[in-house]
This record gives sequence, C-alpha cells and structure tokens, in this order.
Amino acid sequence: PAAAPAVSPPRCMPRAWGAATPLMFLGTLLGLSPSMPHRELRVSPQLPAWVHHVEIGRIPLDGQRITIVAGETEVSVSGLADDVRLRTDPREP
Repeated sequence: PAAAPAVSPPRCMPRAWGAATPLMFLGTLLGLSPSMPHRELRVSPQLPAWVHHVEIGRIPLDGQRITIVAGETEVSVSGLADDVRLRTDPREP
C-alpha cells in the first residue's frame, strides 16, 4: 500500500525567514551592528531619500531596552548601558 502524503502547513502560515524579514530590513536600514563582547554598538543608517526620520523603540540589547532615532544627518540612542560605546561612523564596504 502507498504511504499517505506528507502533511504540510498552509501557505498562509508565516515561515521563520518570512517573520524575520522586517527585522532584518530595519537592521540593514539602520546599519545596526552590535558587538557586545567588545561593548560596542554601531549604528550607521543608510536611509533612502524618501525616509527622513526613523524611530524604533524597545529594542532588546544586553539586558536593556534601547531606542534608536535616526534622521537624515543625526543618530541618537537612548537606554544604552553606560559601558557600551556607541559608534555612528560609516561602515566600511
């Protein structure tokens, strides 16, 4: 007798990669690069011309919740632990 076909989840059910896509997009947009072993957070946004301001809050980082505000020429991070260095210089290609 033939085996029953395998049951697969419905197509409308999100997959792990699909659920992570918006978070990866925001991380890329903000140039977010945490390095907690080095106690460093790099934020170097690459905002498209049509985006003038981005604010993202309650981001978990090293036991804290931080808020990142990025504009066309400025970046600020609040809630960052005192011993974590913030770098906003552009990333090397």
